[in-house]
Amino acid sequence: MPDASSRVVRRWQLLALVCIVTAGLALWLCSARSTTTVVLVRHAEKVEGPNPLLTAEGRQRAEALVEVVAGSAVAGVYATNLCRTALTAEPLALELGVPIRIQTVTDSGGLEQCGVTAPLAPLPASLDSAEALADAILAAHRGRLVVVVGHSNTVPALVEAFGLESLCPRTFAPIDGECRIPDEAPDDQYSHLFVVEVPRWLGAPRLIHARYGTLP
Repeated sequence: MPDASSRVVRRWQLLALVCIVTAGLALWLCSARSTTTVVLVRHAEKVEGPNPLLTAEGRQRAEALVEVVAGSAVAGVYATNLCRTALTAEPLALELGVPIRIQTVTDSGGLEQCGVTAPLAPLPASLDSAEALADAILAAHRGRLVVVVGHSNTVPALVEAFGLESLCPRTFAPIDGECRIPDEAPDDQYSHLFVVEVPRWLGAPRLIHARYGTLP
């Protein structure tokens, strides 16, 4: 028959085990709630010319982006200071009632002639790189869902900036030494959608590659 001291030791051991399990569960729940999800897409189909607008197909794809995140609590919508990205993000921003946060990537072009009706919120000029934008998104929207509309070269760069391996050559072959979504077969190349999940505490970032909108 165990003596009183043995029973006390076992009680303390059981209490310690319960504390460890409880702490581990709390840490896991905290990590799960702190995962930031970023949906990255290239702008939709565009017409020819400098700072082009969207084609009819491009406007349809922009509407399809709304369906992709329907029912999700989107905390922020980002685009660049060019018509094709802002117009791709516009239906989603209007649906959510949030401004489009504008990253300045070029001194030429601008949004004055784009006809964008959604409110615009220019980001600081210092956020002109993929790394700076990724850091700003994680700081401002930790544990939330964010949608970013970029370009054939900025989307792969952002995937890397969030801590993932390069999309080249795993998904796309490098073009002129740069990892970018190819422009060939444009009806096919505008449908790529990348979901990046960035945990705050535990685990590595995760990437999901999907397609959205009309496929050829």
